[in-house]
Amino acid sequence: MISSALRLFAVTSISVSLLGCAIPRDQHTFNVRADDSAEGEVFFSTEQLRSAGLVAESISYGAKGRLFDAECRLRRALVLNPGNDRISFNLAVVLSQSGNYDEALTLLQSLRAAQGDRPHILLAVADCKNAQGHRAEAREVLKEVFGIYKSAGNYPQAASVARSIANLAFAEGLESEALCYSFEGLTLAPSSQQLGAHASLLVAMNLFQAADTTLSRRIAESPGLGAAVSVHYAWALAKFGLGDTPGALKQVEIAQDFASENPELSGEVNIVWWLLKRQSPVSPDDSATVVEKLDSLYPDVVRLRDKPTYALVRWPVALRELLDSVQGSVE
Repeated sequence: MISSALRLFAVTSISVSLLGCAIPRDQHTFNVRADDSAEGEVFFSTEQLRSAGLVAESISYGAKGRLFDAECRLRRALVLNPGNDRISFNLAVVLSQSGNYDEALTLLQSLRAAQGDRPHILLAVADCKNAQGHRAEAREVLKEVFGIYKSAGNYPQAASVARSIANLAFAEGLESEALCYSFEGLTLAPSSQQLGAHASLLVAMNLFQAADTTLSRRIAESPGLGAAVSVHYAWALAKFGLGDTPGALKQVEIAQDFASENPELSGEVNIVWWLLKRQSPVSPDDSATVVEKLDSLYPDVVRLRDKPTYALVRWPVALRELLDSVQGSVE
């Protein structure tokens, strides 16, 4: 779904981002003094220790989604340890997550001026720009990061950024650019995740045959690429777009075998299974368990039907129409 696709990077996860904070560990920073030969106290530099403690607290609060508390701890840590770039960076990430984009960007631009175009800073800038709705600006910053990673030979990171650029370009209606970066991501770092995302993009552009051919060829060359829910889900959508409902049902049932790896996507996979199963002739092999599962999924199908249509932007139009035709409501 496009809303989740547009979340760009690890910096958007506050718990991940704050784990990047470096709590000073050497004796010069902490001023550790102890006499191993006798009992006595161990003394620490109070301000540095308090700053480190505040950063640790902010990690805990951030992981719980308590962004205001995390922000307060980081501001206090910065007062105790002014000029600490890592604390400033993590404060910028928290502010961005809280919606305080202008202040976050001010901090990030200061860090950029002092440290140069470092990828983690540029990624955070792009995240802010995207959250503000400035997708074109975010895309241009991401292209800088892509160039940095690719030039350094860090192809997995370059591929991840290429995927973000493709998502943003697609959201802006720039299909050629989206396809270009999507293919680049798959080429630089072939993986199940990249293959599934690329095939999904092809389906979203109604390039069903291209998606089907790409998936068939890539998996034939590297069978391990097929071990993912996203791959077979995209394949099911491509098959349905080509009018092959039995083939689509087969692929979506394979996708269900991998559903535990992606609980969020598995719900959508089950709904597609429900829609396709209802279109297929009843099989003698369909047990009471299958019928029971169809009944249990009905409320989820109705709830998805009532969501805005943009939530299913990557579905073939015919599949969205099939969903719209579902009758009834959930009380």
